[in-house]
Order: sequence, then C-alpha cells, then structure tokens
Amino acid sequence: MRQRRSGAVRTAVAAALLGLVAVARPVLAEPFIPETDDTVLERLMPPSDPALQELRALAAAQRAEPDALALAIAYARRAVEFARRNGDPRYAGYAEAALRPWLSRADVPPAAAFMDAVLRQYRHDFSGALATLDALLAANPGDAETRLVRATVRQVTGDIAGAAEDCEELVRRADYIVVATCRSAAQEAAGQSRLAAKTLEIALALPAPPGLRLWALTLAAEQAARRGDPVKGRGALSRGAGDRRQRSGSGLVLCRFPARCRP
Repeated sequence: MRQRRSGAVRTAVAAALLGLVAVARPVLAEPFIPETDDTVLERLMPPSDPALQELRALAAAQRAEPDALALAIAYARRAVEFARRNGDPRYAGYAEAALRPWLSRADVPPAAAFMDAVLRQYRHDFSGALATLDALLAANPGDAETRLVRATVRQVTGDIAGAAEDCEELVRRADYIVVATCRSAAQEAAGQSRLAAKTLEIALALPAPPGLRLWALTLAAEQAARRGDPVKGRGALSRGAGDRRQRSGSGLVLCRFPARCRP
C-alpha cells in the first residue's frame, strides 16, 4: 500500500505554482466608472473552452450526487484553479458552496479541510489557512500536497525558515522537481536569488512530467524578471509556452497528487 501511494505521488502531474498561491484582485477605493459606453469591462470565457466545459460537467455531476465527497472535491479543485487562471473570483465562491455541507460537519473530512485551506489562502486569510494546514499535518505528517501548500503560505507570511523546512520534508515524498521548485521559491524569499535560479536550472535539466516542468518554468520566468534579467525570463516563458501546447487545457489543474484528485 505504501509503495502504491509513493508511486502515485511521484507520477504527479501539476499545475504551476501560481495554481496554489492565491493572488487576490486589488480592492479599489472607488468604483470604476468607464469613460465611454464601448469600454470593455470583462472578457468572458467562450462556452466552447475545454476547461469551462469540463468544469460545467463536474458541476452537473456534483449537483446530481450532492452526497459524494469525491465529486465535491474534484469540482472545488477545478473551480479554484479556474478562478485563479482567469481572474474570476465567482468560481472560488462556487467551490465554497460545493464544500459547505462537508465543512459544516462535526467531523470535517480531511480532503474538504484541505480545500478549505486553499480557499482561505485564495482570500488571503493566511492565519486561517495555516491553522487548518497545521492540524492536517499534525494528523498526517506524510501528506506531501498539504506540506507543499503550507510551504507556500509560510513563504507569503514571511516564515522562510518554516517554508524551507517543509520543502525538505518533501524529499522522498514527491518528484524532485517539486522539491527543487519549493526550495527555489524559499531561497528567493530569503534573498538568495542566484542560488534560487541555480536550483531551478539544475531541476529543469532533468526529465520531469510536463505539468511539473511548466510550473518550474513559470517560476523561473518570474524570478528572472525580478532579477532584472529579461532575456532569461523570455527564454523560460518560451519554453513554458512549448510545454503548455503539449498539454490539454484540462490537464493544468490544481493537483500535483492525482490519487487525491480523481472523483
């Protein structure tokens, strides 16, 4: 059983790190008033978009079986990822609605608690997210996905030492590129930008699943931009675009550990 679990983790296909790091829209002090009637306020996703079609199919399945936890989790994951990738917080609200019956229970299922932590992170409720993640890891220290999310939240909140500790705990629990990308983000947050770049460079030179590679390339491009190295940044973006073309839209989901994501 342990060997099967390890294999599932090591064959993970992942979204980019930004699939886990919540980026909330800025709160405006005053409402935006367009200057002309032809100002574009929002571009809607076409109904034929594969990711949107998959999301709608999952929503229909979840409504048909409201007592199926796996369907609620699968829908919530896709909805949060869709919200982040498209800057549409409505889908985070849909995810919350799907999870609400499970979160209101006295014994909240760990999978529902994990998604609640992800949603709290999305809303920038970092203390609430950390409290849930701490409790989940106290009960199951070997949960690599939960540890990866906690490392991310710790980086955002300035607990760089704690984030680095979580990254090291991923060794032997996740693909090397997951560990290296986690380390690189923590190194950059600690002010070691050159070491962070080298860590990613080494990881990207090794074979890795396309989704995980895209995640690492995205971070490499962001780091290069912050270092003021546009050439390397464009190079990473170009390589990442090539990887993205090899993936279907539905393949880039908030899931590095497929055993927990399948309905």
